[in-house]
Amino acid sequence: MAPKLEFDPSRLLALDRKRTSVRAAIRGLSDEYHNLREKRQDVQRRAALARSKAEGGDPRSRAGYVEQIDAADAEAAELTRQMADVQRRIDDLAEEAGAASAVATSALKFAIEHNLSVPSELRARAGELRGDVHPFGITSVRDF
Repeated sequence: MAPKLEFDPSRLLALDRKRTSVRAAIRGLSDEYHNLREKRQDVQRRAALARSKAEGGDPRSRAGYVEQIDAADAEAAELTRQMADVQRRIDDLAEEAGAASAVATSALKFAIEHNLSVPSELRARAGELRGDVHPFGITSVRDF
């Protein structure tokens, strides 16, 4: 005799929340990465402008430009380091997101295949997994 199957529909919601929260964290880190990249590009432009002024300007003013160039190069290097750190965190979360999505999807598929209760918040996703989602996101009447 097969062991009695116990199923808690609220666990489906918990798994789905984990999936969506990790994806949201990745989006936030991606935004942070893009902001850092934009800052670095601005710093690199400043350094390039200071270099061009140092090369074509009065030799007495070159010392001031050299300081600006050194400061900009140091700032660009720090921004590059921060970008690498953010990218590592994105990569780590991407692995976690893949695992969370796989577990959530497997659990939802299991519930569908065994005709178990699916929380209303997940019915549209369940419909997608069953393949009964119509154009414009309208689900079949059996989801209602």
